Order: sequence, then structure tokens, then C-alpha cells
Amino acid sequence: MPIYVSLIGAMIAGRIVSGIVYAVIVMPANITPVIESVITTLITGLPGILIQLVIIPAVVKLLERKVKIKDDAYHFGDRQGITKRKE
Repeated sequence: MPIYVSLIGAMIAGRIVSGIVYAVIVMPANITPVIESVITTLITGLPGILIQLVIIPAVVKLLERKVKIKDDAYHFGDRQGITKRKE
């Protein structure tokens, strides 16, 4: 899956879970409306979101160039599946 699709999907899922948790914890006390809180959280988090969209793909690309990871290494915990790429 492309890195941006995964990253944005994870961010959206995190915001949804955050909104649900906020609704369950805060809404019964009627402190603030949930929609207003979610919008405020999104606006406050924009700098962090933008930083993640720039830095994480760059780090992934750098790691892909420097390290070759075999798919089987993830499934079996084989540390020998990770090798340095020949340049």
C-alpha cells in the first residue's frame, strides 16, 4: 500500500477514535459539544499532520534505500532476513 494512503488512513482512524472517546467521556457531562471539539483538535493538529506527511515518507524512502527487508523476516521473526543493500 502506498505510504501516503497508509499514513492518511491511520491519521483519520486516530481522529475518529479520539472523537468517539471524547464523546463517551465528555459528552455525558455536557462540557462542550463534540463537533466543536473535534474541529478544534483538527485545526490545532494541522502543523503536526503536515510535519508527519513530509517527514515519515522521507524516512521510509531513506530506509528502503539503505536496508533491504525480506518479507519472510516479518512472519517468522528471522533477524537474518534483514540485510544491508549493496550500493
